[in-house]
Amino acid sequence: IAASGGISRYNDLSYEIDQFQLFYERAFESGGNTLDYYQVVPDGFATVDVYDSQWVLQGALQAGIDWQVTPKTALAFETGLRWEEGREYITPGPGGATAKTGDNYSIPFTVRASYNF
Repeated sequence: IAASGGISRYNDLSYEIDQFQLFYERAFESGGNTLDYYQVVPDGFATVDVYDSQWVLQGALQAGIDWQVTPKTALAFETGLRWEEGREYITPGPGGATAKTGDNYSIPFTVRASYNF
């Protein structure tokens, strides 16, 4: 049985977007022969910031069992629950509230075999 906790450091996350849109009316009226596009994002590219750099809490509870199959071989089974705190968005939510992702949970399962020479 094991328990652990800590913090992780995540770098900021941003990306650039460039979007072109079809003039639907022109395409419809021409029967699809004229496909004109316009640029939705002014000045070519737009940078969208999602997260600032931040520290995130995390923890885990694990349990396992080790089975000695023969004097030289063994099998082990481990499982548990891992938790990681949600990350904060740069843009606040409605009413200026801090917008966060949901907490992340995972249930890892490991099977391990060993042989002693």
